[in-house]
Amino acid sequence: MKKLRLKRGQERNIHGGSLWVFSNQIDDSLKNFLPGEMVQLVARNGRHLGIGYVNPHSLIAFRLLSLDNIEINTDFLVSRLKVAQQLRNKILPGEDAVREVFSESDQIPGLVVDRYGEVLVLQIATAGMAALKTEIVAALQEVYHPIGIFERSDISIRKLEGLEEQSGLLSGKVSPKPIWLQFAGINLPVDLRHGQKTGLFLDQRNNIQLLEPLASGCRVLDTFCYVGTWGLKAAKAGAVDVTFMDSSAGALTLAASAARRNKLADRCQFLKMDAFDGLKNLAGDQRQFDLVILDPPSFIRSRAHFKEGYKGYFDLNHRALSVLRPGGVLMTCCCSHHMDEATFRQLIHTVLRRNNRGGRIVYRGQQGPDHPVLMTMPETEYLHCLVVNVD
Repeated sequence: MKKLRLKRGQERNIHGGSLWVFSNQIDDSLKNFLPGEMVQLVARNGRHLGIGYVNPHSLIAFRLLSLDNIEINTDFLVSRLKVAQQLRNKILPGEDAVREVFSESDQIPGLVVDRYGEVLVLQIATAGMAALKTEIVAALQEVYHPIGIFERSDISIRKLEGLEEQSGLLSGKVSPKPIWLQFAGINLPVDLRHGQKTGLFLDQRNNIQLLEPLASGCRVLDTFCYVGTWGLKAAKAGAVDVTFMDSSAGALTLAASAARRNKLADRCQFLKMDAFDGLKNLAGDQRQFDLVILDPPSFIRSRAHFKEGYKGYFDLNHRALSVLRPGGVLMTCCCSHHMDEATFRQLIHTVLRRNNRGGRIVYRGQQGPDHPVLMTMPETEYLHCLVVNVD
């Protein structure tokens, strides 16, 4: 195994618990290494620091797998998966839909695994994990005994690793049609093959539960609704009516199907619109809602896009206030780790002031417990949810 040598003093990040080493911290020429190659990380004086994989094409040039000098194989992955599984069994027993592996937080950087019933959907984001795909599948079969394993590595971030997007069946069988399961107390369709992410957005699990006391008797707007999880939860909690908005006709078809399956269709209407344009149109029609839900995709993909993304969040929340009645509730989310909660909270405060409205935060939420935050890597905390009572 080749050795990857750090510059003098750069081992402090590894000692501090980070799993990442950046290209400017490395003393060796990265041209001597292949993308995804397993290497031994050493200090400038040659002292062993850990085992992981390298990618000369990525800003994050090395990702740590183990501090021990061991072979990274199926047995290693089985041991990591068993630890992750035990945690989920404790915190979310009996759940149909669970994120079983959350990349760095479970010390398997570059790998995400979601379980939907007896099916696993994996997502590989790095060249190092791509090189271990055979071992990953074998380890998943040994630990979880799924009826099928499907890959949804159709994510743009793979381009940064020099990888093509991939999607397809890896093991067993997976239904070509959406499957139905319980999530957040709602019966939902999960399109494993073509749906967004791996089929569902599992990270809002805890935040969605707050709709039970908030939604009763309300007129609700659910933007970026996808399959309608938020809005259906609101309808089940007693909302008078719920308007679902999404730019995807396929998502709205699934949401409407879920409304019928949960016997909530009489209180639901569906609008195929981009959220920005849709909010502008609703304001023009003088529509008002008691509860507006904003759960957009990440607008900040990298630090270089922070200013542009900040403006996106600002404009979205600004438009939402134009359809929120005085005394109403704004549930607003940000899923980019490049914007910390304090900055997001200040953004919402500024939006309120620009609209001459006051507000008070009644709830602050983050990603669910199956998306744990590695305490030594703040980058693993990415989801912020604010519930604001607006004057």
